[in-house]
Amino acid sequence: SIAVPPPPEGRRYACVATMAGMMAFYTKFCDVGLEKRYEIAMNPVMKPGEARLVLTWAKKPKDLDIYVLAPHSSPTEAPCEVNWRQKECHSSTVRLDRDDTNGHGPETISIFNFNPGNYIVRIDEYGGNPTRPSWPVSEATVAYYAPHIGGLFNFIDS
Repeated sequence: SIAVPPPPEGRRYACVATMAGMMAFYTKFCDVGLEKRYEIAMNPVMKPGEARLVLTWAKKPKDLDIYVLAPHSSPTEAPCEVNWRQKECHSSTVRLDRDDTNGHGPETISIFNFNPGNYIVRIDEYGGNPTRPSWPVSEATVAYYAPHIGGLFNFIDS
């Protein structure tokens, strides 16, 4: 056991969880010094050329959705959007693995083969009220996992 001082006012610590055979999990939404139980999204180590996007969020809103607009292998063909309605694109090269409708996530989209072009990720609050969005309290985070590469993107920096 180690003693960790509280972070400076208005700041947070980042936490990392590791497990054999899994990619490391990073989050900046952790409470050091408080005994809490967290459900986290651990991802198996992936093969070169594969990637996974993992959306997590806090208690509110109840349901966020992740979307990925993926380019087609043929530049003359239209891109395809993977989401809760369309779970696969381009011969299963991009796939929604999990759609969490009960809150917190994770929602995951896996990419098994990258086509040349831009991939666009967006997040939507399912059934949200546009005049009173829950984004300011969502702590929505998308983690990007790929062999030897990773990133953590917060949609609302709260």
